[in-house]
Amino acid sequence: ANVVTWNPSPPPPSPPPPVTPPPAADVVTWNP
Repeated sequence: ANVVTWNPSPPPPSPPPPVTPPPAADVVTWNP
């Protein structure tokens, strides 16, 4: 019979992708 080897331990979870900060919104300064 064909021998199928199974990995006994699950693969480690892949690290989450780095969080990309959202592009900064245009800052509009109003003269108070």
